[in-house]
Amino acid sequence: MKILYLLPESPYPPQNGPQHHTYGLLRIAAERYECHVAGFYCGEEGQLRWRQLQENLPNLQIHLIVPELKGAPRFIQRLLRFLRCHPLIMAGYVSPALVRWANNFLQENRVALIHVDQFKLAHFWRIGADIPHLLIPYDAFSLAASRDFKLSRLLTVKARALYKLLSFTKIERKIYPRFSMVSPVSQVDVKWLTSRSPHVNATVIEIPVPDEFFSAPIAEHQETAPPHIICAGLFNWDAVAQGAIRFFQEAVPLIRQQFPQTRFSVWGPPPTAELQAVIAQIPQVDCVNWVEDYSGMLKSAAVYVYPQTCGSGMQTKVQQAMALGIPVIACPESLDPLYVTSESQAFVCTKPTEMAEAAIRLLKSAKLRNEVGAAAREHMKQHFSLHAVARRLDSVYQTVSS
Repeated sequence: MKILYLLPESPYPPQNGPQHHTYGLLRIAAERYECHVAGFYCGEEGQLRWRQLQENLPNLQIHLIVPELKGAPRFIQRLLRFLRCHPLIMAGYVSPALVRWANNFLQENRVALIHVDQFKLAHFWRIGADIPHLLIPYDAFSLAASRDFKLSRLLTVKARALYKLLSFTKIERKIYPRFSMVSPVSQVDVKWLTSRSPHVNATVIEIPVPDEFFSAPIAEHQETAPPHIICAGLFNWDAVAQGAIRFFQEAVPLIRQQFPQTRFSVWGPPPTAELQAVIAQIPQVDCVNWVEDYSGMLKSAAVYVYPQTCGSGMQTKVQQAMALGIPVIACPESLDPLYVTSESQAFVCTKPTEMAEAAIRLLKSAKLRNEVGAAAREHMKQHFSLHAVARRLDSVYQTVSS
């Protein structure tokens, strides 16, 4: 099967959720299909990333990369997007040269389908009108914006979230139905999209977990003192930080009553000022932005807490922690997309007090931590390994192209 891929950037090396998803799908597709690629880059680093992608996946046929719009042209496109109430980030991904190349390529080659990566390129549905189109938007971003609007306490953040809610809702209702199929990363996002835009033909393609996480030795939990709890997330976002604030104000004192020497690491970008003020009052809490040994940092944790109650899609950091055998405590918003059974592969908690109870149970028993960790790894392997997601991708490609 010959497939044309349109990408907003090179996903290698993957540094965030969308890049992990795109790179994982390309790893799968490059071994199965004839993959022709065109896309955008940003600066010299962006060009380097495309060269690195080609080196790592030599079977890909990368034909054309064009620069993102900058300066005045980008400003004009942002203004046009604002007047249409479309996501402003789409403004950078306009290229007549790419459109001309794609149309010529499609005239000269018999392509089974066009794979459009991320919502940023949704306006490319016009290319190859007679050819099936698959859009991989990543998340249902109107769901994330809706949650951000409800949870954020800053008026400026609420205003941005409201615009995102309106603009993503518009493209999800007006543009997404033009695709043969739309495949976000979780069933939660599929349900949200189809409930708000019944004309969207949607099915899930999950984020694959790289094989390296399954080939690495599983974490071995022992009775150690003091225990270490990682609290992870993008805490520079106000809505995400609110979950961590509630965890440290309500759950941590309960945990410290039972395990007073527990160390906590707040792992992620520099937190908001409000969260920094909260953790500054609590002893033995470190803020960690970057570590050289990612897996080693994860394995140092007796428990991995992911307290956010916002966002959408699938949390790759939670997937990776579970794949390494780390017991995870998180909210339904993060664990429901992973098909988790609470207290089996992870602990699903809706309140900080429930998080405290789960953490105390886990800290009291290395045996329980090892059992939950082993079940988590097996669950990830069954549903989110490259092999598992390859079956899903094959099925979607066959359905769209038939």
